[in-house]
Amino acid sequence: MFGDLLDDFLAHAGRVEADFTMRWNAALLGAPKGVRRQAPQSEWRPYA
Repeated sequence: MFGDLLDDFLAHAGRVEADFTMRWNAALLGAPKGVRRQAPQSEWRPYA
């Protein structure tokens, strides 16, 4: 049970971090708001 909860938490944290990373990358690249670059998985999920 706790393993499932942990997996769910890590998956959620990964999605949140990916969203932040995409927004940050877009801002650094000067992309218009709303345009997000897909970050490579290794960039935001080192524990996967």
